[in-house]
Amino acid sequence: MSLKVGIIGAGRMGSSHLERLKKIKNTEVVAICDIKEKMAESLAKKVRAKVYSNYEDMYDKERLNAVFICTPAYARERQLEIAAQMGIHIFVEKPVARTIDQGEKTAEVIEKSGVICSVGFLWRYSPGAEKVREVLRDKKIALIDARWYHTIPPIAWVRSKKMGGGQIVDQSIHLIDLMRYWMGEVREVYARGIKGLFPEIEDFSAEDASAVTLVFENGAVGNLSSTYSLFPGANLGPRIDLVAKRMHIGITSEKVKIYRPKEKQFKFDEQAHLAHMMKPPKADIEQWDTGLSEAAIMEDKVFLEVVEGRSFSKIKSSFRDGLKTLKVSLAANESIETGEIVTL
Repeated sequence: MSLKVGIIGAGRMGSSHLERLKKIKNTEVVAICDIKEKMAESLAKKVRAKVYSNYEDMYDKERLNAVFICTPAYARERQLEIAAQMGIHIFVEKPVARTIDQGEKTAEVIEKSGVICSVGFLWRYSPGAEKVREVLRDKKIALIDARWYHTIPPIAWVRSKKMGGGQIVDQSIHLIDLMRYWMGEVREVYARGIKGLFPEIEDFSAEDASAVTLVFENGAVGNLSSTYSLFPGANLGPRIDLVAKRMHIGITSEKVKIYRPKEKQFKFDEQAHLAHMMKPPKADIEQWDTGLSEAAIMEDKVFLEVVEGRSFSKIKSSFRDGLKTLKVSLAANESIETGEIVTL
């Protein structure tokens, strides 16, 4: 018997999930909901699904096994809670909430209901990120340095810091989540930001750029740089660099590269150092694809497998875990506003 699935939010993410769900066996998308009914109709035509402009009507009229909630965080609290109360399993896009109070309340409803809830931090499902995690398992990390360079978002609510949370909460949160996945929990956050480069865009209230310093419970330090100030054609996108003892790992959307020294023995003296500076030795480089396309369908597939009865441990980001990532992101925003270190 096929799992009956609904989607709330017929925008970019709702459309993306629909394309993935079409490829997953024993899954039928039976309903699409969006307050912009024409958008829901356009998406629903692809799978002959029913169209709704009210999610409560969809919950009442369709016997859904699962729902994919792809609406903005500021608008989805009741969508999550009512689904949980009705026993409908939930996949929700990041961030899990707009505020911690909202997220804590929703987490309690989900946990009380006993439904499965998976959060869309797709990088965790990528082969590249998982390989990095394996490599780091027995390593002490000194530094993790991440960045996300981007353009001003075309979506109005994302341009609004009040509604979207700014770049750290809406976009760079993926990198914060990866940091937690690899490094463990964050102890302290300090951040600064800048605004005002684009006065001609009246509804743009997020930071033009920000710099965040993170201190992890294991003693490692991290940096996160984010900007919306660039343009199509610039060197855009995410990147993370990790530094361990005589090891450098670089990960982008496309590739993972691990650099290790070819030399097995190191001479720690001035003469050897100068020789290396004059003629740097070649490093051993191991590389492979990050695999984000594979990760995108995997996060949906794993969620639905767990709905069918597989082990919950296959889900790599629960609602409660996603809330921990949100706390770090919002701590960065708080630090930008107050100029103070935030202790978690």
